[in-house]
Amino acid sequence: MIRFGNLLILGAGQFGRMTREIAESVEIYDKIDFLDDNSDFAVGKLSDYERFVGEYDAVVVAVGAPTFRAEWLERLEKAGFALPPIVSPAAYVAPSARLGAGVIVEPMATLQARASLGRGTIVSSGTVVRHDATVGDFCHCDCNSVVASGASVPNATKVGIGEIFRV
Repeated sequence: MIRFGNLLILGAGQFGRMTREIAESVEIYDKIDFLDDNSDFAVGKLSDYERFVGEYDAVVVAVGAPTFRAEWLERLEKAGFALPPIVSPAAYVAPSARLGAGVIVEPMATLQARASLGRGTIVSSGTVVRHDATVGDFCHCDCNSVVASGASVPNATKVGIGEIFRV
């Protein structure tokens, strides 16, 4: 099995803990740790991020606020971190789907043919992004939401639990 190296997760809250479990399940990271200003089990505070360049190959921002994800994704990219998508092996991602940097896809999500996710987008469990749909940067498609075929979700939009987005 190919190993990716070490993963650093910004945010040790609900999204961070879930992201860690997904990253552990793909079994490609040697070490997975958190940066968080309010967590006793984080290896450092957010402001410490530059100290971890070189020790951690990849980073993901696992915080719900879209403006926070946007700001930190840019900052981390400029610092030289890789920003891989974190995708649960229990999700279905069509071979023609496109995933932007720092995307998180939870278990039981479905991304159909030619679906596209922008940078820093979170797709929660049970969500279906139908064929030819586009979800913009820093969005969150919450549990059991549906993005209709050909729809285009604007940047930083939250598609709520059970909501159907048709525009």
